[in-house]
Amino acid sequence: MTSELPKREQNALWLFFSGQAKGFQFGDQHYHWSYPGNKGLLWQLYEQYLKDGVVMPYTLEDFHREYTDPYLKSLPPEVLLKELSPEERLKGLSPEVVVKQYQPEERMKGLSPEVIEEYLSQLKKH
Repeated sequence: MTSELPKREQNALWLFFSGQAKGFQFGDQHYHWSYPGNKGLLWQLYEQYLKDGVVMPYTLEDFHREYTDPYLKSLPPEVLLKELSPEERLKGLSPEVVVKQYQPEERMKGLSPEVIEEYLSQLKKH
């Protein structure tokens, strides 16, 4: 069990997950992060320890539910959409909605008449 590990530098990471406040504190003071961004997971775990006490089952699913999901929901839609391919954007939409989005009238909404005319003249040339 991780709670039985001796408090030594090489055990610092494991002691984070010992389920004991002293082990967590030792790990926090002695673990050397190779990528400081990973400390976000640790901070979320620490907040849970403070809120619920040290003895608690905390899973990766809990982390996603309590930290990752709310963080993603806080991002503006355009940031999230940048990461998706056109196919991924359409997943979950009914076929009727997808077909409607590909109708010429829908695709040209917001385009000026000049842009449409320029496009049509290029089509006529080819």
